[in-house]
Amino acid sequence: MIKKVQKGSQLSRRELDEILSIWLESNIEAHPFISLFYWEEQYNAVNEAIEEAELYVYYEKDNVTAFLGLVEGYIAGLFVKRENRAQGIGRQLLNTVKQENSLLTLAVYKKNQAAIGFYINLGFKIVKEQIEKETSETEYVMQWRVD
Repeated sequence: MIKKVQKGSQLSRRELDEILSIWLESNIEAHPFISLFYWEEQYNAVNEAIEEAELYVYYEKDNVTAFLGLVEGYIAGLFVKRENRAQGIGRQLLNTVKQENSLLTLAVYKKNQAAIGFYINLGFKIVKEQIEKETSETEYVMQWRVD
């Protein structure tokens, strides 16, 4: 089940902890080319940023399995628990967001080829290449728009 959590809406402490855990574990796993310290350092900022985002949270038996954070058409992140990947959950989250938006943008590290392929398969196109200041890593800006 997907639940939309409006910007500034309250999540329970348990839900927030589950979301932050998924965020941290997924980033560490998907980005071995970035220091573990970087992700740990970002934890508090992400905790605060979640309140400024619209969240689309995927639940299984009242537990958070995945989430997508959206800020004014920018997908700040899409994360699925490791044991729940390759089940179409990420696709479901993106399709839900596509129904409510005519233009979506995101940034993905160039070295994260699995994510790039995932987004291309869902209709996103690479529109720009840039260097992320914080990590000095090359990333692609990708967009999807209603045809």
